[in-house]
Amino acid sequence: MFIFLVSSGGGPSEYISSLLSEISSLRDEVAAVYRTQSQNAQRLLSMTETLRDKEELLRIESENLRRAKEEVAHLKRRVEQHDEIMAEKARDIQVWLISASSPGAHC
Repeated sequence: MFIFLVSSGGGPSEYISSLLSEISSLRDEVAAVYRTQSQNAQRLLSMTETLRDKEELLRIESENLRRAKEEVAHLKRRVEQHDEIMAEKARDIQVWLISASSPGAHC
């Protein structure tokens, strides 16, 4: 923002003083903008690091979830196999009981 002053009788030294004051004010404004820019850059770096950490945690948790799902599927297959074996044994026992209770069976 530039302000041009029309001399009201103050002379060139007053005009120069006003310009120097305006330059000083603009320098302060630019310094404040640079400070804000620097703070924003630091916050961005911090948020980027936080995001990277969260993404790594997410990757680890996703891998843990995948492994847990695989383990559940494996255990379900084992339970199904166990159920089949138990059903087969129950049939064998029933056949044995029937044959044992039939007349003329030898135990």
